[in-house]
Amino acid sequence: MLEKISYMDIILTSIAILLGFIVIKITISFDINSWLKDRRKIKIYRLQNICPHVTILKDGKGYRVIDDFSSPPGTFEWQCQTCKRIAINHIDNRQYWIDNPNDYYNRKKLFEKGLKRIGL
Repeated sequence: MLEKISYMDIILTSIAILLGFIVIKITISFDINSWLKDRRKIKIYRLQNICPHVTILKDGKGYRVIDDFSSPPGTFEWQCQTCKRIAINHIDNRQYWIDNPNDYYNRKKLFEKGLKRIGL
């Protein structure tokens, strides 16, 4: 019986066993739920970078820019009310949005499009 086994059969069997161990290792170590959760966190972080962090309202006289960052009592952190981003040092950039309203509307469209894509 051992006389009928060739070296090619031994090599193919050892390769098949090795590939089986590799597939089992990848299957066990790769958790798809944690991968999807991490991917969602990355998408939310990218959306927070797109958010303009201001709101432009039309008054009777013209336009008014309202900063969306607020500081909860007892903290030094600022939180955007639109995207929930937390910033330690907040720089007031309302003048930029007053000077560039088209940039505001483009960023707002991108932000809303990203929210729909994520499902928020």
